[in-house]
Amino acid sequence: TLTPAWAHEPTALPVSTGTDARQDERPPAATADLALLTVGDVARLLKLSQRQIWKLAKAKRLPAPLKLGRSVRWRAVDLARFLEVGADPARYGGELAGADG
Repeated sequence: TLTPAWAHEPTALPVSTGTDARQDERPPAATADLALLTVGDVARLLKLSQRQIWKLAKAKRLPAPLKLGRSVRWRAVDLARFLEVGADPARYGGELAGADG
């Protein structure tokens, strides 16, 4: 049988990275600015327990998280800036977590 020529040519289909195709079109910096971290992510990043993250947030010693319905997330860019100033709440300059966080 004859095989069509197109069957042997590599396809030009986009390769998915497992994320939304619209996110693949954004510049890397814009995507990093939008990254949201769970309490588990923050705990792993800071090498602390999740319980300790909640205690630090309640004591206003971490950047304020975002509340999305019942979910709580920290913006990666806020944590990066917080760590750049030596994790010093006085030098951070952004909004810190509150007693209800």
